[in-house]
Amino acid sequence: MEQGKCAPGQKAGGGREWTQLILAAAGMVMGIGQTALLTTLPLLMQRTGLALEFITMILASGSLAFLAGAPCWGLLSRRLGPRCIVAVALAGFGLSHMLLFWQLGQGSDWEGQGKTLLAGRFLYGLTVSGLVPTCQAWLLAGACQRQQRAVLSRFSAALALGRSLGPALVAGSLWLSPSGPFLLVALSAWPVLLMLPLAVPCHAESGCAGWPDWHLQALLGWPVLTLVIVTAFGLMQYALGPWLMLCMKLDAATASSQLGWMLSAGTLVVAALQIGVVPYCKPGRSLLRAGSVGLVLAGMLLAQATTTLTAMGGVVALGVAAALLGPDCTARALQAAGKSGQAWMAGMVATVHTTGLALGAVLAGWTLGLSPSAPFWLAAFLGLGVVLASLMARVPGEALR
Repeated sequence: MEQGKCAPGQKAGGGREWTQLILAAAGMVMGIGQTALLTTLPLLMQRTGLALEFITMILASGSLAFLAGAPCWGLLSRRLGPRCIVAVALAGFGLSHMLLFWQLGQGSDWEGQGKTLLAGRFLYGLTVSGLVPTCQAWLLAGACQRQQRAVLSRFSAALALGRSLGPALVAGSLWLSPSGPFLLVALSAWPVLLMLPLAVPCHAESGCAGWPDWHLQALLGWPVLTLVIVTAFGLMQYALGPWLMLCMKLDAATASSQLGWMLSAGTLVVAALQIGVVPYCKPGRSLLRAGSVGLVLAGMLLAQATTTLTAMGGVVALGVAAALLGPDCTARALQAAGKSGQAWMAGMVATVHTTGLALGAVLAGWTLGLSPSAPFWLAAFLGLGVVLASLMARVPGEALR
């Protein structure tokens, strides 16, 4: 068979398409939870009585569970089966957000706020860390090499759509209860969990699990570049809410609502590009260069913003960068790891994403103390490093054709 052609068994049938929809829904649920937490950061500070620096440290500490969880779930996918791992992830997602909903109802003077928040984030990390790598490996097991970018781009679009729904859900339900959005987020996981038995499982011979081909680029190059990119994203995302309170003089509820609509707009841009543009782009340096320029532009716009409209432009630029960089870097990392190591590398990339967001949260809390614009300038500087890397690094685009 000619390289890049699809085997007959790899062409999507009805069962495969249904599986893709279910896994996309699982990714959408995870995206909802990610941005719902970001959007409610000002309210989380108010309802728990914890300082921003303390909350970001807890979020970063809880992310340590991802460091062990994601690669381990990737390697366990052959023994336990991908359906079991995704089910555990969805159940952990629902339970951890239900715990957060209960915690916020205890009042800011409750002594257990910090410990409960930390326990909830560890539960989230240990279980949900298996969701993205397992879904990616599950999808790639039914796709030929030529389809990989499109398959990953659609799954990334589902994540982005969830990230756009999360802030909208928060902004639209805050009038019910300050902690109500977390109940809705917790409940969102259960319909997907009930549909999971209908998904067609991948087979062991399809390369769902295994060790990667031990190439330096697979183990260091793309994961390190992804870490820099995600850290820049985390810096800007975690700094936006406090920036609205500090510079726009908004109260916690108004800042959360404004941030919700801004993040929704940015993630809708991500979803639109990853569905309508990225799958049809030719592989090479173009996506990496354009995305890295968008990252620099987003940081500069947010650093110099004086109105919410200017900040919205920075968020849209950030969405363009995320849409172009995310699936491209992931596809190259998985391709560099070889067919047998795709699940392991998917787990590694998921770990890098979590580590980058945690590092971005810590840096955002620290740099905000220096200046409200400092996190965004630092993110622009990291984006400039990605631009230089895109100009100098060897990009094996031919392998993804």
